[in-house]
Amino acid sequence: MSPDDAGEGLLKLVYVLRYVATLTAPPLLVLTISMILSGYALTAPQTMSKFFGIGYGEGVVVHSAPLIRFGFVALALLHGWAGTLMLILPRLIRAGRVMLAYVVLTVLSFAALYLLTPLLLVELSR
Repeated sequence: MSPDDAGEGLLKLVYVLRYVATLTAPPLLVLTISMILSGYALTAPQTMSKFFGIGYGEGVVVHSAPLIRFGFVALALLHGWAGTLMLILPRLIRAGRVMLAYVVLTVLSFAALYLLTPLLLVELSR
């Protein structure tokens, strides 16, 4: 496999990463807004119920729901991983550093898998 073929394979991966980042953005935005609004409902329930109809009780339910917390953490990790690789890999490929691009891909993937997985496990155990 020539370096040009390897670079083309990595560029195809960049398109997949762009698709992953695009696919995770809308639900991540919805979850972020719901977490922010429910957090404000915990600190200022009168104001939130007046403007948004969210009281303290609804804020507690939304803010402490395991599915929402897990989804938020999982989507944030996936979106951040895909976005970071999507920004780094094309620059390395254009600079002719295909092997370094593979190293960066491997290191960031293992970092996301082994260092950030405990965050997901903590959210599942609550």
